[in-house]
Amino acid sequence: MRKGVIPLKRGNKEGNKRRVAQSPDEKTYVEILFIEQLKAMGWDHIEGDIDVPYLTERKSFRDVLLTDRLRKAVKKINLDDNGTPWLDDDRVNRVVSNSDSASQGP
Repeated sequence: MRKGVIPLKRGNKEGNKRRVAQSPDEKTYVEILFIEQLKAMGWDHIEGDIDVPYLTERKSFRDVLLTDRLRKAVKKINLDDNGTPWLDDDRVNRVVSNSDSASQGP
């Protein structure tokens, strides 16, 4: 889809086909474009379902962070000069816990 073009759908009024512009929505103009931009930058996109949180690696939709992915990422980016992870599991768990607390707000 070209930038700035409103998607059209077919309408049918009394047997005459006409083109009707779909009402603009946040998913069309913001979410989908943002997802595509993040994917182009190397991010993974997990297609979810509004009724099934485990499809997006969550226990509940109240979970803001994907904690298992965060744990792996923290270990991966905290390497010593030899390329060996230097954070033990206790420290990684504290990082995740602090991040999760911060995501919940005051």
